[in-house]
Amino acid sequence: MSPLEATILHFFCEKATTRIVEIGRRFGGSTFIICNCSTVPVISIDPNYHENYVKKIKEQFESRLQLINKKSNEVNLQDSYDVLFVDGSHRAVHVKEDIVNYWNNLEINGYAIFHDYWSRSGVNYNAQRLIQNSIGKEITITEEPTSQLNVKYQDIIVLQKIQELPKNMTADRLSWYGCK
Repeated sequence: MSPLEATILHFFCEKATTRIVEIGRRFGGSTFIICNCSTVPVISIDPNYHENYVKKIKEQFESRLQLINKKSNEVNLQDSYDVLFVDGSHRAVHVKEDIVNYWNNLEINGYAIFHDYWSRSGVNYNAQRLIQNSIGKEITITEEPTSQLNVKYQDIIVLQKIQELPKNMTADRLSWYGCK
C-alpha cells in the first residue's frame, strides 16, 4: 500500500461510527492504519497472515480488534458496519463472493474500499458492476487535507453504498446480469 493509499484508507476509516471490517491483513499494515485512526471495533479476516507482524498490533488494540483467521467466505458476520476494506483474494470470483457476503451488512451510505483496483482486473470488474448497477457510487475526496489526492489514480477505489444487493445475487449465482 502506497503512502497516498494509506492516507485515503485513514481518511475514510476515521469517519467510522459503528465498526470496520477488513478482508485481508497479510502483514498487518492496513490493520494498523485502520485501528490507529479509528475508535470503533475492528474485525480483520485473513487465513494467511504473518503472526510476527500482527502480534504487536493485536496487543496494542486488543480491546477492540477481533482477528478472524479464516477465509472470508467461511465467515458469516451478523453485525452491521460502516466501513468495509477489501484486500483479500483478487480473483474476480473471490471479490464477487466478498461483495455478496459482506455488502448487505454495510450500512447505507457506508464506505467500501477496494484495494488493488487498477492492478487487478477482478477487483476492477466487480467494483464497476456495483457502480453500473447503481448499488454503489464512486467517491471522490473534496475535504482537506486529502482533497489534493486523486483517488482515481491510486490503486484503490472507494464506493459509497446506495442500496442492498438484489435478492437473487448469491455467492453461488455469480451473475451481474439482471441487477437493475
